[in-house]
Amino acid sequence: MGAPRGSLPGAAPIEVVLARNDRAVVAVTKFGAYPEGFEFELIVLVGDREEELDPMVMGYMRHGRRGDREEMLRFGMQFADGSKVTNLPGSRPFPPGGGDGPPSGPVLQQRGGGGGDGEWRQDYWVWPLPPPGPLTLACEWPGAGIPLRVVEVDAQPLIEAAGRAQQIFPATGVAGGGIVQLVQVEAEED
Repeated sequence: MGAPRGSLPGAAPIEVVLARNDRAVVAVTKFGAYPEGFEFELIVLVGDREEELDPMVMGYMRHGRRGDREEMLRFGMQFADGSKVTNLPGSRPFPPGGGDGPPSGPVLQQRGGGGGDGEWRQDYWVWPLPPPGPLTLACEWPGAGIPLRVVEVDAQPLIEAAGRAQQIFPATGVAGGGIVQLVQVEAEED
């Protein structure tokens, strides 16, 4: 449910302002791809830091209070094959029959991020890579007066970037031997 351990992504030149009004901006950038999927950063900027806008990109439930789902920033994407994924609670596709195995559709997994004082940055992981064709990005933020906005980008840069991803350390673990062996060699030379 994330980038392969010990690997570097191939960078994809995708930077999109999804929506903008006099109160807020929603953008996506920093796309990195792997053969298994891709990651990106969702950026939210609010013009007036005194205005109490919270996109709730860190989750519907945060800081011990229940957010207003109707006012939250909604984000999603649709692959060329028609499959979709969103940040709304309960939108994750589970394996057929509820058992083990791959999900029945794309997965949007929230990763690290942070924000406040009028600026939020949230990293996401998406599985799998999209098929060739259009990748449709959509957002809507009722709390900031942003109506549904849809932007289409070509998935080809992501597919090509996945071919440039590099496995640096064995997938079994990054610290499995390299650092320990280096310390042992230095100790033996002294």
